[in-house]
Amino acid sequence: MKYQLPLRIPEPKDPRLERAFFDYIEANMLHDLPPKKAQLGGLLLDLMPSSGFVLEVGCGTGRDAFWYAQKFPSHRVIAVDNYPNAISFAKKHYGTRLPNLEFRIDDIYELARGYKDQAAIILASDTFHHLDNIEDALAQIFESLKTPGTLLFSDLNREDLLKYPGTLVCEDGVELQVGEAMHLLRTHYSDNEILNKLFSGALFPGENIRDSVLNFILLMSLVAAYTPSELYTSLKKVGFKKSLIVSSDEKGRYLGYALK
Repeated sequence: MKYQLPLRIPEPKDPRLERAFFDYIEANMLHDLPPKKAQLGGLLLDLMPSSGFVLEVGCGTGRDAFWYAQKFPSHRVIAVDNYPNAISFAKKHYGTRLPNLEFRIDDIYELARGYKDQAAIILASDTFHHLDNIEDALAQIFESLKTPGTLLFSDLNREDLLKYPGTLVCEDGVELQVGEAMHLLRTHYSDNEILNKLFSGALFPGENIRDSVLNFILLMSLVAAYTPSELYTSLKKVGFKKSLIVSSDEKGRYLGYALK
């Protein structure tokens, strides 16, 4: 039977998921973050102009922005995210360590209001799958770039859903294939029920709550991700003149660039 790609499902918005993610990062992974090469590092080294302003959208923990600013000390790097907890985390761990790096709370859907025609490079790493409207966000990115300017991006690929093996046994014995778990969960429960069961420990019996939450965040991210074809269409529609998307070395991901 031929596999049919599930429809994209936007992420449920719940502050508990955000807190769980940043709590886990701070408790378990922070020591690995500063020296780790940013996902877009290779492309950036090839495409970075000799001077200019670099803007990262959806900076999350701030790890990648720190790497960029450290690697390119002559460039000004501003990293933005619309989650206050993300910016607080980034400022706490990276905000005072480099003079050319700044973190700000900002909304990608209003980006051009503050950065119109300013950025030589805009970076988006694991940003797109959080967006309900990729076209509106890309239009703001396009307006915020100088001419010429470059968007560099890396994200999850919904086409690779079934490459994640295994099953999860849910409440009432419902067995879910990892690749389609969010879609199947929603045939049994509302979003609010899913989240409440998740944080009560009832959703995946036998697993500790922290691991259940992290598994859920991965599944949620996969089904919220855009395919390369969807992204190509949106990039062209908002005005980018050339784009290239290739598979990443990391399973279930792609990276690419688009030129203004």
